[in-house]
Amino acid sequence: MDHKTVDERDTEWETATPRLRAFFWTRGRTHLDCEEISGATISEASSWARGEAARRGAALDLAILSTDKAGAPGLIWLTDDGGADA
Repeated sequence: MDHKTVDERDTEWETATPRLRAFFWTRGRTHLDCEEISGATISEASSWARGEAARRGAALDLAILSTDKAGAPGLIWLTDDGGADA
């Protein structure tokens, strides 16, 4: 892990309610259902997703849906095991 001091004014936008994706894995991570969450804080979305995962008996990965400078969609993983290589 690396860290450095930064200027907090170097960003151009922010949001308190990002679009998120919850990935629900069942059957030993061989079956995936994905839900997009909007209009909620990360805390609210995470709480809902954890409850939904428990209800489904599923493993959970949670990510922020974002775009790069070219506008291509991508994911910022909020869970340690997220991603295609998990």
